[in-house]
Amino acid sequence: MRSISEVTSHELVWTQSGCRNPEHELRAAGEVVAMLRWRGDSFALAETADGLWSIRRPVLRRSPVSIRAVESSGDIATFGSGWTGGGTLETSRERRFAWSGANYFWRSRWVWRGGDGTPLAHFESRQGLVKVEGRMRIEGAAISPELELLVTLGWYLTVMRAKDTTTDAVAATAGTAGS
Repeated sequence: MRSISEVTSHELVWTQSGCRNPEHELRAAGEVVAMLRWRGDSFALAETADGLWSIRRPVLRRSPVSIRAVESSGDIATFGSGWTGGGTLETSRERRFAWSGANYFWRSRWVWRGGDGTPLAHFESRQGLVKVEGRMRIEGAAISPELELLVTLGWYLTVMRAKDTTTDAVAATAGTAGS
């Protein structure tokens, strides 16, 4: 598996295989450069050339997401979200990154920004009934030790938002079915 920093000039595409315990792969020029393997509703393993992390969000949607290196007991980063779905990633190196929507109505485009507001990585998703896929673009300024974490966590957050949206739609439909 090549490092994501080596393929930033290629088209980057997230694809999903399976529905029950899906796996998401980030491909560049046909080669897998990152993977997310789901191990439950909100628990995933992220793998890149530079590491293997677990990402977990507690049951409540706006609870902090914890990221830790596999076989480690401490978090390497935490993500706290706000009501709009955006939020802040804080790493153990005391670096901060902002996650925000780039199109507020559809919520299909998201971006990571550095502490100074510089765009680092852009995500665009397509959500079907049971699949979430999309594309992403990395800015040159994003080449940093946190790049692989930003790429995998960004897609994790994108998929979780899609799951939440589906859950909300099912609940709304069930609530109006008896009316």
